Order: sequence, then structure tokens, then C-alpha cells
Amino acid sequence: MDSSFPPDSAPAYIRKYMLSRPTKVNELPWLPSDTWDTWDTCFEPRPNAVSPLRFPSLTQFTPDDWRRRNEHLHTRCQNSLHTSERQRFETLKYLQATDQQTYQTQCSTNHSLAERVKDISFWRNKLRSETDDMFAETTALNSMKKRLERSLVELQRPLRVVQQCLYHRERRLDNDLVNDEVEKQLLQEEELVRCYQLKMKEQIEKCNAQLAENRLVLRNLGKDLDNKWEAQYIDEKCYKLQMMGNLSCFPNDTLSNNITMTPESWAKSTEQNITRSQSERAASLQQRRAAEELLKFTPEDLWRKFITVNATFKARIRDVMEARDKLQVNMSQTQQEIFHTEMLIEKIRAALWAKRSPLQVAQFRLRDRTHRPRPELCHDNSQIKLMNEVQEIQGTVHRLEYDLKRTEETLAQLVRTKTSLERDLMVKANSLFIDRERCMGLRRSYPSCQALEGHP
Repeated sequence: MDSSFPPDSAPAYIRKYMLSRPTKVNELPWLPSDTWDTWDTCFEPRPNAVSPLRFPSLTQFTPDDWRRRNEHLHTRCQNSLHTSERQRFETLKYLQATDQQTYQTQCSTNHSLAERVKDISFWRNKLRSETDDMFAETTALNSMKKRLERSLVELQRPLRVVQQCLYHRERRLDNDLVNDEVEKQLLQEEELVRCYQLKMKEQIEKCNAQLAENRLVLRNLGKDLDNKWEAQYIDEKCYKLQMMGNLSCFPNDTLSNNITMTPESWAKSTEQNITRSQSERAASLQQRRAAEELLKFTPEDLWRKFITVNATFKARIRDVMEARDKLQVNMSQTQQEIFHTEMLIEKIRAALWAKRSPLQVAQFRLRDRTHRPRPELCHDNSQIKLMNEVQEIQGTVHRLEYDLKRTEETLAQLVRTKTSLERDLMVKANSLFIDRERCMGLRRSYPSCQALEGHP
């Protein structure tokens, strides 16, 4: 249709009516398609026309057109009614089907949520059980570590006892400063204590490392357990949620864009946490058993060595006492012999003093007899007797002087022996004091088996 329709020369009411009608013929399907064309041509201006404007005639339809129009309207109406009725039936059927499908889907979703809650509850119970077991194992391992630490502190006492015994035994004198069996046993005991100290330190380091792993596993289990609790709370809330009109709707893309795990990976992640916890718990149990075994064997070995060293001490003390007793016997005999020797010396000296007068008398007689007149100087029997007497007395004096010298030398030897015996007795007394009083006194403060096992 021309854009200048209706013409400007048309009356105002015609223009108003024509402007209000549809611009397309197919928008009024009950009119013949040529109606508007005829209508439009009635108002088209003719070139150089001076005749007045003509209006279309209102009786341009024939009875056939009227009947066709009515039949067309009836057919259109029946078609519309049939279409509407079919659409209404299909819509109601679809509504019923969708309601049933929605109900079934919601029931299936509720069942899935219930199953999900059961799965979460199952894994949550396993996590709680594993957490309790791991917490109990961690507590037991921590207690075992504290026992090791107390035992390590207690091991300082036997080590200090051994070192002090070795220190005191270094103060032995002379030939008693010997590397005897006691010395060897003390050195072995010191090495044994140091060996167990090193083992204790290694076990404490291993326990600290295992405790760190256990605490890390406990944190992971606790975090997983908290997540399971929160997820179970949300799913139970969703399961109990009823249809209400005040619930908000959210776009689908915003509801599932943060889901990154599948049920398999979700279960596998929890199972991996539990498996790792079980593995670390088994390692912790093995470490605890190793520490328990060490705490069991440590006091047994130390006390076995303690008894052996004490027996060696007692044997050494017996040997020293026997040597001391022998020295005391020798000392007594030496003193007695010194007394007899001194008495003999006095007797020899007295005998020498007694021989002096007869010798002087005999010598004086010989000297006087030399003053006889020359004719009287006769080598008579008296002269012979006097000479023999002088020689005899001089021989006796020489022998007594020789015996006196030897006896004095013997006395000096006996005195030196007595001095050595006194020195040895003093050395033995010192050794006995060190071994019996100092060392055995120190060893009476040896820690008990309970203390060495780390019990408070």
C-alpha cells in the first residue's frame, strides 16, 4: 500500500477510520483479499480529476460471498475449538505427567539424599572410629616417649656411679693401681650404659618423628570429619526440606559450577585418609613396641651387669683382704723377729763387753811377763796358755763382731721389710676403703628397675 494512504484530500472522518484499520489484508482473514484493494482504489486521486470524491459501495458482496464467509467462519471456529480442546487435553495430560515425574524425581532425589546421608554417616563413623584409635595410639606413644625420656634421665645415675668408681679407683697406690678385673668390668658397664643412652636418644627421635606424623594424620582426619559432619548436616537439612513458597531459585550454572569431585573420588579420598591413618597407626604401634622392648631389656641388662660388677668387686675385696691378712701375719712375724734380733744384738754386745775384761787381763799378763828378766823369759806353759787365751778371746771377739754386724744387717733388713709391710698394709687399707666403702657405697644408690623402665 502507498505511504500516502489515505489521501490528504479525504475527509477527516475517513482519514481517521482508515488510519485505525489494519494495514495488511491478511490481518483480517474474514474479508476477501481484494476488498481492501477495491477500497483503496476508491480514494486514489485521478490525474486532472475535477469530479467530487466517490465512496465505495457497501453492497459489493454477493450472497455466495456471504455464505462462503459464514462457512469460513464456522470452519475456522470449529478448527479453533478442536485445536484448543486438543491443546487443553495435551496440556492437562502433560501437567499430570510432569507432576507425576516431578514427584517421582523428588522421591528419587530424597532417596538419593537418604542414601547419601547413610554413606556420609558410614564414612563419618569410620573416621570417628579411626580418629579415636589414632588418638589413643598417639596418646600411648606420647606416654612411651615420656617413659623413654625419664629412663634416659635415670641412666645418668648408673653412668655417674660407674664414672665415680673409676675416678676413686684411680686413687689407689703403688702396685694396687692395677688394671684388674674390676676395672675391666667397670669399663664394660660404662660402655653398656652409654650404648643404651644412645639407643634411648634414637628411640626418642623416632617417637618424635612418628608423633608428628600421627598429629598430621589426626588433623587430616579431624578436618575430614568436620567436613563430613557439615555435609551430613546439609544433606539432612535438604532431605527434611519441604516445598515452601518462600524458597529462592538459583540459576543452574551457579549451583553446580563448584562441584569438582565424583562419588568415587570422594569415597577414595576418605578411604585414603583412613588407610594412611591405619598405616601410620601400625607404624606407631611398631615404634611403641620397639620402645617397650628397649625399656624392658635396658634394666635387665644393666642390672645383670650391675650384679656381675658387684660380684667382681666382692671377689677383689676378698683378694685384697687375704693379701692384707697375709701382710699382717708377716708384719707380726717381722716385728717379732725384729724383737728377737734386737735382743740377740744386745746379747752379742753384752758378750763382747764380757770378753773385754778377760782379753785385757790376758793381754796385761802377757805384757807383764815380757818384763821378766831376760834369763827368765821362758816360753813356758803359762806363756803358751796366755797366748792361746788371747788368741781364743780375740777369735771369739772377731766372731762376735762379725755376728753382730750380720745381725745388725739382718735387723736393718727386717726394719726395711717392716717398713714395706707397713706401706703395703697402708696401700691395702686404702684399696679396701676405696672398693668397699667408696665404690660399694656409691653402687648402693643404683636406680631400680622400675625407675630405669621410665615409670614415675
